[in-house]
Amino acid sequence: MVIINYFFMCLIFGTTFLAIKIGVDAGVPPFLSAGLRFFIAGLLLFSFMIWREKTTIRLFFRKEMFFTGVGLTFGTFAALYWAEQYVTSGIAAVLSATGPMMIIVIQTFLLKQKGNRKSFIGCVVASLVSRS
Repeated sequence: MVIINYFFMCLIFGTTFLAIKIGVDAGVPPFLSAGLRFFIAGLLLFSFMIWREKTTIRLFFRKEMFFTGVGLTFGTFAALYWAEQYVTSGIAAVLSATGPMMIIVIQTFLLKQKGNRKSFIGCVVASLVSRS
């Protein structure tokens, strides 16, 4: 089951940037396509969680969910969808993949915190795997 889930995650994340580029090139406004994508995904996931009785509808109205959605999803993907009007999907994917490395650089040099060796090794391995 783990292998099957890993396959689906690779398929979904691997085609994300291409799907964004196809939508933008087709003339769909970037924020509309992003909004539709995340609305449908959120509705499916939230419905699944309610069906499995892992959450209630009250979770939907918590302010933490709002701030998480605005900060993590809207902030990140709004810029990505907008940028794919001007760059290729490959460049967008590479730039997006540098996020974890930038977190380590900021943590080490700006915040003066000692970097975690496992995090550094993970970023190196991931960058080597993405090149092949």
